[in-house]
Amino acid sequence: MRKIVIYGAGRVGTCLMAELSLHASSDRVEVIMYAPHNSQRLLGAKLDLEDAAVMVAAQSKYHFRITDNPEDFAGAEAVLVSAGGTPSKEDYARAAEQGIDDRTVQGMFNIDIMQAFAQKMQNCPQAVIFVLSNPVDMMCNIIRKLLPTHQVYGLGCWLDTMRFRRELWQLLRPSNSKLSPEDIKSYIIGHHNDTMFVWQKSLEGIPASAQQIAKALQKTRDRGLLITQTAAKASVPQANTGSCWAPALMVSKVLQAFINGKLFLPMNRNILPQESEELAGAYVQLPCLITRKKVKPIPADLTHQDIANLRICLEKSRANAQKLRQFIEI
Repeated sequence: MRKIVIYGAGRVGTCLMAELSLHASSDRVEVIMYAPHNSQRLLGAKLDLEDAAVMVAAQSKYHFRITDNPEDFAGAEAVLVSAGGTPSKEDYARAAEQGIDDRTVQGMFNIDIMQAFAQKMQNCPQAVIFVLSNPVDMMCNIIRKLLPTHQVYGLGCWLDTMRFRRELWQLLRPSNSKLSPEDIKSYIIGHHNDTMFVWQKSLEGIPASAQQIAKALQKTRDRGLLITQTAAKASVPQANTGSCWAPALMVSKVLQAFINGKLFLPMNRNILPQESEELAGAYVQLPCLITRKKVKPIPADLTHQDIANLRICLEKSRANAQKLRQFIEI
């Protein structure tokens, strides 16, 4: 039996369990749901999903086990890290006074969580690690200080890619009724924050103006905050009001490809020398191919504008990390 670990039992972890439980798999897969503080809530969700699976006649080969014991990680081939703390309104306000954006301030809580996670990985030293916790590119760097760098990949820009394709499709649809979102093959790369940008080569053949592309990109950058702000207006808002279904579906497809499939998407990995000698070794989200038990970086044909945009990503990342260090020390 194959084994994967879901490290984090929040809304994304619960939604991911729902996605996997309703899908088939060619292999039997044990999914270890690590929930040291929320095990009973996850157990309740598991019982509920067992009823749902019967309703749709699903016979999934994903078998879930709820645990608060990291020794159960032993032998895992892949680990998804979705755990994260939730800053208060006061935390966000204090950070904003220091010029720190909402996504970066999440790192104040998540750095310790990432370090604790790395310490629990002793039982599965070969596992590929997919990081979803925000700010994801920064959290990848934290984990890489403690674990082999080639094992760690950050997610986020594929969700941004899907958002961008939807936004661009909506802008193009009035003049091209036959166009579908699947016809747009563009990719968002860089970092999963406001420095994300469109991979220039992936725009070839798309009948869009520079103005339409820029508008779709800005709406993509704003999308996550829009979801959070909209949900926060609820009369009884949950502590975490960010998106959960789309990230969960993204991770579901990533894990299914890793178990026995194939998926091309951008992930946080090192820049290759053939992509940019100047920036080689730095980490951004660039194309990767996931196949059965493997993740392979795919060299991207980057334009001069792409390289310039990557510099902006890396400079902003360094500045954010410095601001956060100063903020934590205050």
